[in-house]
Amino acid sequence: MIGGDEASRHLGRIVRLASRMTANAARSGGARAALIHAFNRIFLRQRERMPRVSEVAQQAGVSRTTFYDHYAGMDDLHMQALSYPFAALADAIAGKRDAANLEQLLLHFWENRDRARSTLGGETRAKVERLLAAMILERLPRCAAGSVMPLRLAAVQLAGAQLTLLRAWLAGESHCSAADIAQSICVTSASLRTSLFTARQRGV
Repeated sequence: MIGGDEASRHLGRIVRLASRMTANAARSGGARAALIHAFNRIFLRQRERMPRVSEVAQQAGVSRTTFYDHYAGMDDLHMQALSYPFAALADAIAGKRDAANLEQLLLHFWENRDRARSTLGGETRAKVERLLAAMILERLPRCAAGSVMPLRLAAVQLAGAQLTLLRAWLAGESHCSAADIAQSICVTSASLRTSLFTARQRGV
């Protein structure tokens, strides 16, 4: 694994970048984005429990009524907030290979691995898998329509394979660097996509 100083520097860059992105989104996107920004700040600061609606609304400077105008509840907001960092993961799995960007995300997950483990493998596990599968599906190329199975199921398979890897890594089942995990996700996703999307043409 990476050393403590290097991890801290990487995490610092991630936090600063995420802060700028969410702050800009909050300024341009109104209450909806402000609530995501507030949720992220509270979620990473308080590790014992999920933030409450009242806490997030107060941090965002909006009322509870405004919160429910935009989100059905905390689970809904949680998945919306997760879609921002998941973009790098979905891009890599769907073939927009950017291992360096993905590595930064994985470092963030590792430094916040208690939260990451509970999010990826806890009560929200099924919702996380559906979210990532939907994001991958949006990114799959049109040419993939000739795949051996429906694209929706292909996206589910791609999402499940890589989330299984991330859960094992975050659980500490074996030591591996974030860079190597990022590379593995890119390479194995490419192989799986090739198998899924060319099998029909080969007559498999």
